[in-house]
Amino acid sequence: MKKYFLIIMSFVTTLQCCGQVSNKDFIQFTNKFTELKFNSFPVNCKPEPSNFFYFTNNPFNKISLMEAKQYLEYSDKEYYITTYDYDMDEDKIYNIKSTENPPFANNKILKHNYILLIHFKSSSLYLNECDTAVQVLSTFKLDGELIDKLVIQGHYTVEEDWRDVVFLSNDTLRIFDYKPNIYNNDFKSIVEINDYKIDNNGTLVFIQTYPQHFLKQDVIFYRNRNHNSDYPMNEYE
Repeated sequence: MKKYFLIIMSFVTTLQCCGQVSNKDFIQFTNKFTELKFNSFPVNCKPEPSNFFYFTNNPFNKISLMEAKQYLEYSDKEYYITTYDYDMDEDKIYNIKSTENPPFANNKILKHNYILLIHFKSSSLYLNECDTAVQVLSTFKLDGELIDKLVIQGHYTVEEDWRDVVFLSNDTLRIFDYKPNIYNNDFKSIVEINDYKIDNNGTLVFIQTYPQHFLKQDVIFYRNRNHNSDYPMNEYE
């Protein structure tokens, strides 16, 4: 049976009741994120075929350079990418310029001792062209200080890897890492599974790893939900 979550748009009152927050800039920053409140567990966060990611905020709220540097530990180099045009006849690069490629605010989960934020980052302005396109889960103290972070969904190469997540509870994550299997043609992919827990201070703690699963299809096949397939995330539907 599918699991659903409830989106709550109101934030400031909820945040203040969860802890004494005095950093107004941090409140303004977290207001860009849409609250997730899961009705039941586990929650399978594998995207539907029509979506690139499970975690979304529509419309996406851009994170400014100042916010990215202050809260997400971005550098100027991470926030901007170099774009250019290429003349094949003359084998020449021209019109080189630096272009904003900001992270985007997606979702948040509010806790008494910390705040969990999920944001999107990529290596290109266009999803179908970029090597890196990931969702990052970060935990913060109530004053805005970054505690910990973990990539929970996405890829670093277009066809060679994919990461997904199941929320076993509000503070326990099961991470699935899909990779090519170069040693056996009968099983084209491998998935490695690891559990993490977020402790009361907001720190991500590794719990355990599981034996590898061997899968029949290429990695790219396992990026979206497919109920008639062999990947292990189906058991969390």
